Amino acid sequence: MSKMAQVIEVEMKCGRCKVDFSRPAWQWVVIDDQPENAALTALQSGILNRVECPNCGAPGFIGIPVMLHIPRQQRLLVYLPQLSRLTDAGLSAVLKPILEPYIASLPPAGRADYLYQPDVTEDWEMLQDLANGRSEAIASENDNLDD
Repeated sequence: MSKMAQVIEVEMKCGRCKVDFSRPAWQWVVIDDQPENAALTALQSGILNRVECPNCGAPGFIGIPVMLHIPRQQRLLVYLPQLSRLTDAGLSAVLKPILEPYIASLPPAGRADYLYQPDVTEDWEMLQDLANGRSEAIASENDNLDD
């Protein structure tokens, strides 16, 4: 069985008071049949990777790449902040350290071809929509990418 989620520690600086601090951030979210899935619940409710400065209380967001996998639908979506600024080589360099460990954690029979060509977006709401079962937004954006 693969991991449902991966958490990494992220170093941050508060935009308001400039205090340095670190917080855990989810990088993988998998929608499967597990009864408790904290990462999925946080994504669906809009609190995934949201933080508060420990010094001044300013709210913030940990803007790291986040992968959402729905095996039953054979869907893999990766949120990449600043996607539009990446070249093809840059995109590959960002995706590789996220996808390779995840795919390697799957049993060989679960390593389907679609995992190697994920949908990619810089739209956080699209990731939330897919997590909440609203996949029509994904289809329309992918249609626009083909134009």
